[in-house]
Amino acid sequence: MSGAVSGLRRALGAAWRRARRRGADPDAEIQLVPAKMPEFRPPDLAPLAGTRSGMAGHILFLVNLTVQIRARHVVEIGLGGANSACAFLIGLAETGGVLTSIDVERRPEAAARIAALGGQRRWRFIQGTSDEAVREVSRLEPIDILMIDGLHSYNQCRRDYLNYAPLVRPGGYVLFHDSSAIEGVRKFTEELRERGLEGVNLDYCNGLFVLHKRDSTVW
Repeated sequence: MSGAVSGLRRALGAAWRRARRRGADPDAEIQLVPAKMPEFRPPDLAPLAGTRSGMAGHILFLVNLTVQIRARHVVEIGLGGANSACAFLIGLAETGGVLTSIDVERRPEAAARIAALGGQRRWRFIQGTSDEAVREVSRLEPIDILMIDGLHSYNQCRRDYLNYAPLVRPGGYVLFHDSSAIEGVRKFTEELRERGLEGVNLDYCNGLFVLHKRDSTVW
């Protein structure tokens, strides 16, 4: 396990346990969407405010990972309410990188949140399925972080991984949301670990499986 992942995992786990001991809802304590793009002062996310989400407990991790590895290109499959998108964009404001989001729906509310954040100039949107979008993404810059959070069936998770993981640079990361909550995602991420790939499951907030792609091996 890389130092970045293990250190962030310990910090987030400790924060989660402290909230639970106080009887607080950790999801409610982590705020999501800033009114404007802040200057990055890790780990201060006080400017963030937004709705509760299964992604809530992972927001700090996503921002810090983006900054720590100096990510220049993040790709997410599944835009949803733009919670992870906003986290990535905060980090990318520090690194000067770009987020590519893929979704079958246009999601105007998500686009409005990104606009309110001031993140439009660092954001590109591809409307379509992940299967359709892979050719376009393959022509873009190499991926530093790939978030797989689209259709959560085992077969689609597997297909998204096999299609997009080769586009992730050695040293980059592949993330799967809902790895503790949804059987198809859990099954596939366990299969990756059984194959000897380096991954860890952050098992709060529905789970986030973090795979470190050390070299060109994806399967």
